[in-house]
Amino acid sequence: MSKSLEALRTEMFETMQRMRQRRSTPPLPPGITRGEINALMMLSMMEARDEIVRPGMLAACSHATPGAVSQTLKSLEEKGLIVRRRGEGDSRSVTISLTDAGHEFEKEGRRLHDERFMHMLEFLGEDDAREFVRIVNRMLEFEESHPWKDAAASNALRSEKEGGEPCA
Repeated sequence: MSKSLEALRTEMFETMQRMRQRRSTPPLPPGITRGEINALMMLSMMEARDEIVRPGMLAACSHATPGAVSQTLKSLEEKGLIVRRRGEGDSRSVTISLTDAGHEFEKEGRRLHDERFMHMLEFLGEDDAREFVRIVNRMLEFEESHPWKDAAASNALRSEKEGGEPCA
């Protein structure tokens, strides 16, 4: 690898690391965790696709252990944001859904997220934003043609077997 490409690789890696570390998010409302917010957003997306959501699906999508997801769901249930229901024929089968309060809470979180994203697009401008999308699509082309793509497909299949539909 040439020195200029090596330097570019290092700069790109460091820039992506800084982006991950400095990513700002709206302040969390008192009494709720980032994991709970993420669970609400995943649950909302799954419900929007008319899926019957089970705890294992959330665990697979969030790459969390079933125990961690169970604790998160217990906390969300205590806060009145979700409801868990046992299956009629199988008491081990549990489905999860957002309550009206959960829908409102998630809706406001999504609004704040969308608002921030629009501010970022305005900051970048249309030309830079389109260029960014073009570059990300090129990176995806590489990923889809790379030998490791088979490992990604295998991981997605494993997630499907563990929790149903692949994650959004």
